[in-house]
Amino acid sequence: MVYPSTAPSPVFTKRKRQALYANPSEPHSAPGYSDIASPAQPLNRPGFLPNPRKSSEVSKEMTNRVATEADCTLRVLSTNVSGLVKWARHKDQLPLMFEIFGQLNSEVTDRNGGGKLFVLKSEGECVNCVFYQIDRCLPVMGQNHWYRCVGSYDSKQGLLKTVSVRALRPNENALIRPLVNATDKAMRQWLAQHKSLESRKAKK
Repeated sequence: MVYPSTAPSPVFTKRKRQALYANPSEPHSAPGYSDIASPAQPLNRPGFLPNPRKSSEVSKEMTNRVATEADCTLRVLSTNVSGLVKWARHKDQLPLMFEIFGQLNSEVTDRNGGGKLFVLKSEGECVNCVFYQIDRCLPVMGQNHWYRCVGSYDSKQGLLKTVSVRALRPNENALIRPLVNATDKAMRQWLAQHKSLESRKAKK
């Protein structure tokens, strides 16, 4: 099979059948395109490409950016009910979702609009949860069984709007406390950084 050539086609003048770029020492170009290199000329000739920025300059710029901006990307925090309420206060400063592990502490009831309501208990504290069956059904849940729920927290309604609910796996029980501790540490560090940056901005 013959593939079309990718080489540039020469452009000829009207008076002479001579390729415009036949002689590299005498570059030609169409009117208004004098800054564009002809195919016969190297693209890396002096003045054609801008000089690349030095890596040290880029590194310095990135360092300054990190020093003046807090990372405000979405975070999914693994926490308990008390941590859910505490960290949700900062959702205006940082987009947050929550991963909660807890026991079902109520029956699953229907809510207007197709939602399923239930209460999750974690370390003696409870949170109301809702799951809307839009593209999937809520799995069958049993009281006092452990579940993992992921969603966003509405502080005004005191409601965890879950988007994912599943039964807790046997090996996950031992991971709950380390995950909660890691979340607390990471959030304290972020808040300290955010506070420091805000104080710097106030001084300027």
